[in-house]
Amino acid sequence: MLRKLLLLFMILLLTLIKRQPMNLLANDNNIVDLGIESYGCILIESKTGKVIYEKNMNEKLYPASMTKMMGMLLVLEAKEKNIIKFEQEIIISNEASKMGGSQVFLEPGETITIEQLFKCVTIASANDAMYALAETVAGSEYKFVQNMNKRAKELGMKNTNFVNTTGFDDVNHYSSPQDMAKLARELMLKYEKEVTKYSSLKESYIREDTSEPFWLVNTNRLLGDYIGLDGLKTGFTQDAGFCLTATAKRDNLRLISVVMKSDTKETRSRDTVRLLDYGFSNYKCLKLYSKDEVIASCSFNHATKKNTMISVKEDVFIIVKNEENIESIYKEIIIEKTTAPIKANEKVGVLKIKNGEDFLFEYELYSIEDVDFLHWYDYLIDLFLDMLL
Repeated sequence: MLRKLLLLFMILLLTLIKRQPMNLLANDNNIVDLGIESYGCILIESKTGKVIYEKNMNEKLYPASMTKMMGMLLVLEAKEKNIIKFEQEIIISNEASKMGGSQVFLEPGETITIEQLFKCVTIASANDAMYALAETVAGSEYKFVQNMNKRAKELGMKNTNFVNTTGFDDVNHYSSPQDMAKLARELMLKYEKEVTKYSSLKESYIREDTSEPFWLVNTNRLLGDYIGLDGLKTGFTQDAGFCLTATAKRDNLRLISVVMKSDTKETRSRDTVRLLDYGFSNYKCLKLYSKDEVIASCSFNHATKKNTMISVKEDVFIIVKNEENIESIYKEIIIEKTTAPIKANEKVGVLKIKNGEDFLFEYELYSIEDVDFLHWYDYLIDLFLDMLL
C-alpha cells in the first residue's frame, strides 16, 4: 500500500514538473531576464504587434516628449486628408513662440512651412513647432489635445491621457510602455517613409537659405551606431526620467521598443539595445501571403457562380522564434457570410493563423468579385443542364 501511494506521489510530482515549462512558453515575455534597468519597457514586432518582451508595460508613467508621436500622427493624417499640405506656409503665433523647453526659437510673425515644423518636431522635439502645428491642424492646442485623446481611444491606448501637445509633466498627462508602442506601430504601419525620412537623421537644418540657419540635433544617441535603427522619439523631464521609443529594421523584421523612466541617458540607450538585440537574435518575420493575393475559393449558397476567389487586403505576416518549426503553423479559413449576393471587396470571413493550439493572428478575407443571387428559375435551368450533361 505504501509503495502504491509513493508511486502515485511521484507520478503527480512528475506531472507538475512537466507542466511548468508549458506555462512559461505560453507567455514567453517572461522567460528571460534581460536585466532592464528602466522602470517600464516593451518590445514588439511592428507588423503583427506581437509582444516579445515587457516589464511593467501597463504602468501609467509620464511620457515626456514621446507625447509628440501622437501629434506627428495627427499631422500626417491631416495631410493625408488634404486638410493641410506640407508645402503650406503658416505664420507663427505669439503663443507658439512663447513655448519653453526644447525649441527652435520660432519668432512671432515668422513664416515657415508645415514640413519644416514637422521636421523640427521629429528631429529636435521642438515644443514651439509642435504647438504651431496643433494650432494649424485643429485651430487651437485645446482642440488638438481633444483629438489626441480621441485617437488614443481608437488605438486602444487604455492607459493614456493627454493634456498638452508637448509632454510637459502633469498628473493627468500619462501613458504606458504598451500604449506608446501601439502609437509608434501605427506611425510605422501608415507613415513609415514620411516619419523615418527625418527621424533617421542625426542632424539637419532649418532656415538654410537665411543668414541665420538653425542646427537641429537628434537626441537619439543610437542613430548611426545601431544597425537598422531609424527612429523614433526621445523624451525627458525630471519626473518622467529618460524615455525612448526606438524602432529598427533588419531584413523583413521591424521591431519597436519603448523604455520609460530610465535614470540616465546611458541606461535608456543600454536598455534599448538589450531589447532590440534580443528581438533580432531570437525572432524572424515570415510572409505568408501578399496583399490582394488569392488564397482560396469558396462556394456560396444560392450563388450563380460555383467558385468565388477570396483574398486578403493586406500582407500576411507571422513572427516566430528562429528555432521554431514553421510546419506547425496552421491556417484556418472561416467563412462568416455564406449566402449570395455579395459585393466585390466585401468581407466574407477571416483567416486565422495558429501555432499548434496557440492562436497567433487574424486577417480579414474579402471576395474579389460580385457574387449574384441564384433565383429559382436560374436554379431550375442549371439543374436541367446538369441532367442533360
